[in-house]
Amino acid sequence: MRYRMDDNTVLDSENASQSWQAGDTWLHRSRRGRYWLEHTASLPVARAEWVGHHRACAWLLEHSLEVPEELKEYADEIIE
Repeated sequence: MRYRMDDNTVLDSENASQSWQAGDTWLHRSRRGRYWLEHTASLPVARAEWVGHHRACAWLLEHSLEVPEELKEYADEIIE
């Protein structure tokens, strides 16, 4: 699915370099290394949003998904 973001970037989930799923939400890493959440629960009006590294790491930990090496530095701050 494709989404046009506020910064005029067009995201395509098919082009993600890595993706994780938890229910109706996907976390994708773009080819440029940026993270974005795709919310598909409300199809056909799905939506996407950019997320920073800290939030991406928290989302992965919350859903017990493996955290990639580039985000592991945030895990110690998040887990209490």
